[in-house]
Amino acid sequence: MTYHLVYLAGKRKGERIPIAEGVTTMGRSPTADVTVRDHKLSRIHCQIEFTSDGCIITDLNSTNGTFVNGTRISEQALQHGDHIGMGLTPLRVLQDPEPEELPNLPPMKFCDMCDGSVPGKEIMQGEATWVGEKLICGDCLAGGVLRRLRGAGKEEGEKRKDKKKAKKEAKPGELKEVGPYRIVEKIGDGELGPVHKAEQTAMHRTVALKILSEKATGDEKWLAAYLREANLAGQLVHPNILLIYDIDEADGVHYIAMEYVDGDSMHAILKKQKSLPIARAKSVLTQIAQAVEHAFEHKIPHRDIKPANILYDKNGTAKLGGFGTSVLLNTKPPKGIAAGERDLSNFIYCPPEFFRDGEDLDFRSDMYSLGACFYHMMTGRPPYEAADLKDLAPKVRAKGPKPPREIASGFPDSLCRIIEKAMAKEPDDRYQVPKELLWDLAEDQSY
Repeated sequence: MTYHLVYLAGKRKGERIPIAEGVTTMGRSPTADVTVRDHKLSRIHCQIEFTSDGCIITDLNSTNGTFVNGTRISEQALQHGDHIGMGLTPLRVLQDPEPEELPNLPPMKFCDMCDGSVPGKEIMQGEATWVGEKLICGDCLAGGVLRRLRGAGKEEGEKRKDKKKAKKEAKPGELKEVGPYRIVEKIGDGELGPVHKAEQTAMHRTVALKILSEKATGDEKWLAAYLREANLAGQLVHPNILLIYDIDEADGVHYIAMEYVDGDSMHAILKKQKSLPIARAKSVLTQIAQAVEHAFEHKIPHRDIKPANILYDKNGTAKLGGFGTSVLLNTKPPKGIAAGERDLSNFIYCPPEFFRDGEDLDFRSDMYSLGACFYHMMTGRPPYEAADLKDLAPKVRAKGPKPPREIASGFPDSLCRIIEKAMAKEPDDRYQVPKELLWDLAEDQSY
């Protein structure tokens, strides 16, 4: 059994899009699996998941919505003959072979453009279709209704170009709005661009808005890899994982809207107070290990766990962010971000296999990085000190860090053993899954 989407109007009318097994993303961005040239679409607009059980379409928080048979959906199973509306692009679902029992004909309806009658047979055969919530009859489609609607959108496009130009010419501190978000204040800087506190105006929700710099977005291939990882992370919903609300582009500005945490990164906290009390460090490690356990269940390794990606709020809740940033570590940096500009602290928590050619990072690598973060929280200093990457790599590959008990007095032996196992040189000698680390932490009675 196979599925296809068929264009029902426009220059591509009649063209078929095969839906491959697994997840297929659709949107106007070249990074989508299926690129649809329609200015009303979001960059990554929706996805279709095709499994042995059938097809499910999911809207990915698009601005203008995804419609099935004229009804806006968040997620819905698809069947033969369904009409999908995205922006000004109507599509029809075809199943091959056709099911033995076809869906019942829809009742007689009326065209939203000319008020003419539309028999259910015309809808089922794709001669009439929905564009968003509007039903368009075959005569109106043939008469160029969509061309006129697209033409009306040209004026909007010119306005967007002017707005984009103005934003490019604006000074860094002058940006006030990005898409549906109103910027309140800048709260941080990263290698990929600044992070702002912002308000999602439609929902009156405070978010952390990461705006990707032109350096980061100039390399299309690299950007596609980063956005693919970030979109995967958007599937993770857990109290100890930083939620991702929205990944999109507006007027040439790429952004990621995330949960706003009223607190600070563990990197900033450790810079201020060097180390954490044992009970608090153990609590943070447990919470982040729970986050990694949730990611393990969804088969999404982090690969870049470090204090800068651990946020700690005023209520003592730790949250793991930075899913997708491992692309910075594991690929050639995007054009404009030279290797020399990359902070050495990003690599201090990387496992030995990161510095060995041809080895992939997996959840056992995350176990090492968790242990390295715990080491820093407990001792007040990272596991290794080095002048640069050339100096760091052989230290991580060749020998373990100085034992914690030699740095911090009163360090419990049981916690030393946890760190040593997590940071073992060979992946096979570490905790193999996050749950093993959580068991040892729960059984530890030292504090």
